[in-house]
Amino acid sequence: MNLAILIDNFRPHTGGGERQMEGLGAALAKRGMRVSVVTRRYEGLAAREEFGDIEVHRLSLPAPRLARTIGTKLYRFLSGGLFPLCAIRHLAKCGRRPQVVLVQSGLAFNYILRITGAAAVAGALTPTTKVILKPWLKPCPHSEPMSGLRLLRPDEDCTSRLRNRVYAFVRRHTDAFVAITEAIGQDLARDNILDQRIRQIPNGVDADTFRPVDPEAKQLAKQRLNLTGKRVVTYLGHLNPAKGLSVLLDAWQQVSADANAHLLLVGRTRPEAQFDALVTQAHMLDIGDSLTFIGEQQDVRPYLDAADVFVLPSFREGMSNALLEGMSYGLPVVTTDCPGMEDVVTNDVNAVVVPVGNAVSLAAGLSRLLSSPALAKRLGDAARQTILQRFSFDVVAEQYETLFQSLNGHR
Repeated sequence: MNLAILIDNFRPHTGGGERQMEGLGAALAKRGMRVSVVTRRYEGLAAREEFGDIEVHRLSLPAPRLARTIGTKLYRFLSGGLFPLCAIRHLAKCGRRPQVVLVQSGLAFNYILRITGAAAVAGALTPTTKVILKPWLKPCPHSEPMSGLRLLRPDEDCTSRLRNRVYAFVRRHTDAFVAITEAIGQDLARDNILDQRIRQIPNGVDADTFRPVDPEAKQLAKQRLNLTGKRVVTYLGHLNPAKGLSVLLDAWQQVSADANAHLLLVGRTRPEAQFDALVTQAHMLDIGDSLTFIGEQQDVRPYLDAADVFVLPSFREGMSNALLEGMSYGLPVVTTDCPGMEDVVTNDVNAVVVPVGNAVSLAAGLSRLLSSPALAKRLGDAARQTILQRFSFDVVAEQYETLFQSLNGHR
């Protein structure tokens, strides 16, 4: 079976969606599928490249002079629709047309154009080509994330006929919608998408790349980070308010006072104002000596190698890649009960789960794991088993393959 994955960005861009599609594509290729990725081409990148068994085709958008004519911002907005159209042309011309097109949705500011163009692939290819949409998630502060289709949802107050037509077009030309969590599936159902077209398939993780290390390797990793003798807590992710880092710093003031522990904050430090606010908070709490801002890293494994505990204090998530990576390492996890987490973790079964935004509970959870090696080992082992049974890319790829086969011959 031939599979084409449509995604705005791919290697060397390494965001969460890009990593998911690369891992999934590699796992499907191992199962005998011919996998190609169709993505946008940026300056300095080759038009065609291979990463393992995945063929990557990068498409240049037409009319670059248009950007100078109508302005860069407007051009970027319109390019959200141009990319799917270029992808349609590419797929129609290639000698090996895909039986399945999997669309990883795009960014919020031009989401409608991207999702409409992606759905149009169905009409541009052969009638037997199936289109599967993995919708972008629009996070709502302190509430459930919702599928990006909510942006198109028609309602009684809707005054835009165009929006209603776009919504109907997307529904008509998409064979299946992938929801990564139960909450997202429920949101899609509220969009009047029939249950049989909604498939709940989670994000995955490479369980071979992210795997537990032995005690000697852990001590060596700590030595390389000048943390010999410390109990290390690692956070992975963007350093933005939605991740609950301000709450984590408040909690860390309590933890670091009673434990020989060090906190590693690994992730993007932009925008600078948000990063500066965290640095200022750490200084005011007098915890600067017990934590390190690592910054964004292409390879986060050295910081997981050194970790004794993994923490994710988010206010909201879809399904966190970082959480899956920490659990795959067999690390005991402290996280929050924000929507989406319940699909992955259960309190005192494979993680310590605390209320969102509660620094006292977060500190207690961290201290509990740092002071109880037996509990930490039990939860870490359970976390690893959760990944192997439900979230490894091999397991997730099997679910996608089953979906592809079920759609074959049924429009």
